[in-house]
Amino acid sequence: GRSESLFLCALGFEERCLTLPARLAASGYRADHAIYLQYETNSGDNESRLPSLLTALNVISDDVQKFRYDEPGASNLLVSTLRSFDPAHTPAVTFDISVTSNRFLIRALRHLLSFNIRLRLVYSEAEIYHPTEDEYKTDPSRWTHDPRFGTEHGVAEIVPLVEYSGHLDSLPDFIIVFPSFKPDRARAVINDIDPSLVGNPSRKVLWLVGVPHLSENFWRVEAMRQIN
Repeated sequence: GRSESLFLCALGFEERCLTLPARLAASGYRADHAIYLQYETNSGDNESRLPSLLTALNVISDDVQKFRYDEPGASNLLVSTLRSFDPAHTPAVTFDISVTSNRFLIRALRHLLSFNIRLRLVYSEAEIYHPTEDEYKTDPSRWTHDPRFGTEHGVAEIVPLVEYSGHLDSLPDFIIVFPSFKPDRARAVINDIDPSLVGNPSRKVLWLVGVPHLSENFWRVEAMRQIN
């Protein structure tokens, strides 16, 4: 086992939110503090996993705390915990990003990377990612445009993160996009920044398409290009 300063994770409805905490607890891994994120949405589904998560976290650490990241000042818990560490010993932090939302991941990394720590990111993959190749090829439009399928259901609002205040009006725009099977959200963000870039992105929009490490998922790369 190993001992670190902080273990950070999120509570979600997927079973894999428990995988790494449980395995780390069984391995003898210890941390001075353990913090888990609890989302405001899908609370009933998420809380079904809470007893098992707490069982693992209470083995990992004697100090287990939760926080709701969308509450005003919620990041204060993470920041105050990081500030409490002795920088002379380069605190070690493990961050399980298996079920973290994009917004939480970006915000948390902003705080974590502002401190002198040794940061380890860990991730538990889903056993099956939908759509599978057969599901997608049978009816691509169902996955790209039908709100009943997939994990993204349209655009409610564009929310700039205060931790990353973004561009200055005096400088040219440059957008980095992580695409998904639903193009609507990416297009809405691009349109919010500069409507002309939706139809003529030129060199001002950079698409980052991840390459799966499993060969059976390589088809997703070309699908992402076609969709977006």
